[in-house]
Amino acid sequence: MISPEGTWTAMGSAEHGPKSVTFSPDGEAWRVTHLQDEGSTELLGVGFIHKGFLCVARGLVQQAADLGDIVGLVKYDLSNLGELPATWYHCSLKGHLNKGLSSSRPLETIFGEYRADYSSDDGVAFNPLRKTITKENDAMRFAWWDNERFHYLGVGQIVAEDLFAAWGPPGAIVQFAHYDLEVPDEHLRGQWWDLGQNFSGAEELTRS
Repeated sequence: MISPEGTWTAMGSAEHGPKSVTFSPDGEAWRVTHLQDEGSTELLGVGFIHKGFLCVARGLVQQAADLGDIVGLVKYDLSNLGELPATWYHCSLKGHLNKGLSSSRPLETIFGEYRADYSSDDGVAFNPLRKTITKENDAMRFAWWDNERFHYLGVGQIVAEDLFAAWGPPGAIVQFAHYDLEVPDEHLRGQWWDLGQNFSGAEELTRS
């Protein structure tokens, strides 16, 4: 398995894909800087490795004043019908993956409405949210809300038998991507999906 650390140049960049991507280790996770064009449009994000794949949430929050609004990434274990144990990461967690649980779901499908409970490894429990998972075109769509407002929207895909979602606040640019690290050469090959405009595509990255 190759290490993704460093800056990679996109080969044959698609119209909506990156020009270059930089991966930096962040404890149990990774930080991501995605340069989208010559005018230095950056998507910032986070990721972690799962069964030979680097899974990434990247995005841009136009009104963000600091790193607190960078998108997050969550993985759901699909092996146990009736609930979805979660592993999640956001840059505010400072290198430590954290846990959660989505419950009260339909038993025969992953789609539908859930109760989402999350906590940090320092013992802080967040207020539970309602969550829905739907399928639209070739991607999964996610929404987290309470009785007052939508808190997060997300996009994702099943990777190596588990479900991943990239999430961010409403109005943010949000993309989910995954890269195969178990390759025989020094190229990273991946796929990505965009939340807002239904863009998707393939990436091939080579070390700069």
